[in-house]
Amino acid sequence: MHSQRTFLQHLRPLQGILTAYARRTLFDPSEAEDVLQDAIRIAYGKFDRYAEGTSFKAWIFKILTFHILNANRRHERAARMEIPLLAHHADLAAALENEWEYDRLLADLDAVFDRLDPAIAQAVQRLPPMERSTLLLRSVAGLSYREAAGVLDVPIGSVMGYLSRARAKLRRDLAAYASERGILPPLREKP
Repeated sequence: MHSQRTFLQHLRPLQGILTAYARRTLFDPSEAEDVLQDAIRIAYGKFDRYAEGTSFKAWIFKILTFHILNANRRHERAARMEIPLLAHHADLAAALENEWEYDRLLADLDAVFDRLDPAIAQAVQRLPPMERSTLLLRSVAGLSYREAAGVLDVPIGSVMGYLSRARAKLRRDLAAYASERGILPPLREKP
């Protein structure tokens, strides 16, 4: 029998990343706390079905993703997440170089998004919902392809495809961004 303490031990290290994931994938980020709370309540109620030794992270993300998809369906509007855009990307680069470690970045994902340049944040924002979710599950939550496929309830090949398309779109947008600012040579038009 699983205990409340065991559930909380599994949950505590994931709370920040679960919250950030909910904020970044919900059509209305202001619902993140409510959706997350509902998902955690359901997960706790089903915790006796969790198989100890398997990935709790993938298990809880699957439950949360289900709740996010339901909340997004209720809204029936275009998939746009609101990312606060407060500082220039150079600030983020300096912070990464001078004081932040990768684990601290993941623990405070909202701080990273808060510091993104608007063009970069908008590139992530423009990704279709499944591509954005896959990118966040793999890059931010650190789930394996198999775990992300389980969370999204799609084949592993679909996860790989979504992630590949998301990366290609971001690469194209960031190359254009860098070209516009003189960081890279001007992009050549394809004939």
